[in-house]
Amino acid sequence: MTGNKFLITTALILLMLASLVNGTAVVKANPIPWSASPNQEKPALTIQSPTNNSRYPSEVPLDFNVTAPNSWSAYYWPEYYVGEINSITVYLDSNLIINYSKYRIETYFDGNKTTQYIDALNIENHYYNVLNQTSEGNHVLNITVLSYTFAKGEPYDNTAIESGASVNGKPVYKYPNVISEIVNFIVEKGTVAKPTATTTSTAVPSTPEFHSWIIFPILVVIMIFCLISYRIRGKNRLNR
Repeated sequence: MTGNKFLITTALILLMLASLVNGTAVVKANPIPWSASPNQEKPALTIQSPTNNSRYPSEVPLDFNVTAPNSWSAYYWPEYYVGEINSITVYLDSNLIINYSKYRIETYFDGNKTTQYIDALNIENHYYNVLNQTSEGNHVLNITVLSYTFAKGEPYDNTAIESGASVNGKPVYKYPNVISEIVNFIVEKGTVAKPTATTTSTAVPSTPEFHSWIIFPILVVIMIFCLISYRIRGKNRLNR
């Protein structure tokens, strides 16, 4: 293969790789500039079941959605999101029964703890479970969502928590957001359960993140490899 043909082939390979990356479903666009103040938007918590002052049999469907703001889908360079949901806790009569954290789901039913590992909490998730063998009488359900938004530089206010990281010599702080909803309901034998919307899994694992800037160092490595290979081939031809 001549030098010109080799260089043309290398260029075509790089173009194919670049087009492949552009055609891939990239989760996020280019990074946005860092902000000195945290994003003020909060996730939305919507509880479909149970509902306030409703009556249920011993099995009570737990059905709710947590949706993060669209602005949180952007990210700061290199890998900090504008905001992220950290955990979702569910309490029944002041007792922790379910804890959804970033990479696992822990349930506490009948004195037993069960852990299910997941990829991460999605930016929009539908959560469903069934509260089995709930005793008769009045009950209080509390769902609390803890999330963080990030900002670089000096603390914006007294809620700032050190993240342990810095960017360009400036510290990164995280700022907590808490939303909470309380539902009062009644368990009564002989009550006909309310129909609920059809649900799928408890939590949908998120798609692994991939950022377009990662491809550039890969392309540089490939180019260096091709140039070294070309020079080696050239020396071998001269030594013949």
